[in-house]
Amino acid sequence: MPAHISTTHRYMTGFTTEEKVARAERLIGYRFHNKILALQALQSGSRDKNVVVYADDHFEVPNNKNLAIHGDIILDHVLCLRWLRTGGQAKTWDEIRKETVSDNALDHMGKMLGLDKCVLVTDLQLLQNTQKLGWKSMATAVEALIGAVYLDASGGDHGEGLKVAARVMDGLGFFRHPNFGG
Repeated sequence: MPAHISTTHRYMTGFTTEEKVARAERLIGYRFHNKILALQALQSGSRDKNVVVYADDHFEVPNNKNLAIHGDIILDHVLCLRWLRTGGQAKTWDEIRKETVSDNALDHMGKMLGLDKCVLVTDLQLLQNTQKLGWKSMATAVEALIGAVYLDASGGDHGEGLKVAARVMDGLGFFRHPNFGG
């Protein structure tokens, strides 16, 4: 195996990769058509790629950092559309972002939902005796999941991808902010 690739196994929770993906899908209320996107969204770690065993097959899966950048943009876009519909003021936008999509807010949401038990960690993280997922890793996974939902649902239809991402975000509670009337 190349040096830039490590292996992802059962970790922290003892669940298989299939169980983690299925659990994440239940928690976010979306079933992925392309499971590789789900695996990438859940793939934590500093290496560029990791080998993930899923459905008795081995996949080289990139870590979730690039997908999280995309997810961060989708989160902001969908939240901003909702904020514009409320006739919001600039000061409320900053408040909404801080309270819903900051790394701390995403970490809290992910752990409250139990998504931390779905994140795929690597051998190196296990060797470092990581029994709890760090706040940055959890926030990155939530962003990556939103990005993955958008890409999986869009299939070239970006409007559909945004609709599905907005539905998932609503289910996760992103629109419960008082400035959205929630």
